[in-house]
Amino acid sequence: MANDALQNLADQQTAVPAPPSLSEGGSPTSTSSSSGISVTKAATLDVSSLGGLQAAEEAYGSLWLGVVTDTGGTEVVRIDPETGATQHTFPIQGWSLNEWGGNGIAIGGGMVWIPGLEDGQATITRIDPATNGANPLAPAADGISSLTFGSEGTLWANIHRDNGTAIAQIDPGTGEIIETWPYTADWAREICEVQGNVWVHEMSASNSTVHGGRLSQVVPGTASQVETGGTFSGQACSKDAVWTAINGDEKAVNLANGIGEVDSASGAVIGSWSTPPIGYDIALDGVGGVWFLTSDGDAQIERLDPSTGDINAKESVRGTPIFISSSTDHIWVGTYEGQLVRFDIEPIGPSESANVPSPVDAGDVCGPGEQPMITQPLTVHGYETIEAAVKAALSWVGVTTSLSDVQQGMSVSTPDSSGEIHVTIYRMPMNAARSDHVYLSQGSDGLYFVETLAECQATHSP
Repeated sequence: MANDALQNLADQQTAVPAPPSLSEGGSPTSTSSSSGISVTKAATLDVSSLGGLQAAEEAYGSLWLGVVTDTGGTEVVRIDPETGATQHTFPIQGWSLNEWGGNGIAIGGGMVWIPGLEDGQATITRIDPATNGANPLAPAADGISSLTFGSEGTLWANIHRDNGTAIAQIDPGTGEIIETWPYTADWAREICEVQGNVWVHEMSASNSTVHGGRLSQVVPGTASQVETGGTFSGQACSKDAVWTAINGDEKAVNLANGIGEVDSASGAVIGSWSTPPIGYDIALDGVGGVWFLTSDGDAQIERLDPSTGDINAKESVRGTPIFISSSTDHIWVGTYEGQLVRFDIEPIGPSESANVPSPVDAGDVCGPGEQPMITQPLTVHGYETIEAAVKAALSWVGVTTSLSDVQQGMSVSTPDSSGEIHVTIYRMPMNAARSDHVYLSQGSDGLYFVETLAECQATHSP
């Protein structure tokens, strides 16, 4: 991880975001930039006419909504994410959506999966987005409270039977239960799976009131429990870890004030960060951030950057947010009032800075040919080898290369008494197949990057 010198470099950048597309008239209502990312409130869809909005997932070119109709029924509504136009409606009998939203739609294997209940029998509706065909499956269970599509191509379900609760592995082709792992909990709902490890969010209950909270690994059941304290915010799984709200009150809910990263195999908390109070949901975006609902002053949705520990985005919406649904480069925030608000997320690369320093002597800044520029060291630490330290420094400009490729363009010290390795970048190849370079320059406002020597000289000529 980079230290303050690298962090200060990122803090100096101001992005120039691409013009966002809107699903309804008007202009983007806000654009903010902070350490490492730019966030734009890009669109708002009003779907309140469909019913009570409870969940949403974006997949296969559409938004898939979970709604409660005016007559109390439940439906999946497929809509266009750009215009909000309804593309298809799928009635789902006995779908038990969270009243606080955000649960119930599983995506995977080229299909959309919805748990339901019909005549005392659990059902899973499998929707083919290519044809809008809806095929019911009937696993041998009395109910399903949570469903997820696993990394190995099978369904995992939190099921209920007369003899208790269990996590079930289900064949997505037939709906047959392959294997079950029974467990006991006063209250349990959301599940997620990482590399064959299935975790469930549990809470204690007394006098019909839930309180406290923990994560339990039910499959295979060998990991330690993770105490979270009371929170309705379910866990979120990445490809290699479980992320959860932590530091909650044992006698109340929705007072968690931290984010934890949990090793999915052992249950060890491998990272934790303090946050403002966390509300009903957390979600992972596609560029390494953790979003959460909160009531922190004027902000309602905030983003934690685990690489720095910073809260690097604070956003708000009109109404009461109840869930966050993430995609690769944006998130959707759903509200009780039936609005879906899209926030676009763009990583800020150092060469994208619009905060151009004041003009200085081009010869001093860029230098001709192989002459070194005026620079300052970028200090990295916590790496066992010099090569790893160099790669960490280069990552700030999107370069993945070996030490031998850049020896002519940087100086690297040996570790000092504190174990730090000082890396000074002068000039480096962007790509082995290209002849141009990234140049690191220093102006009156700090460090910045440009892609070519000609650009550097043209931009900063006196």
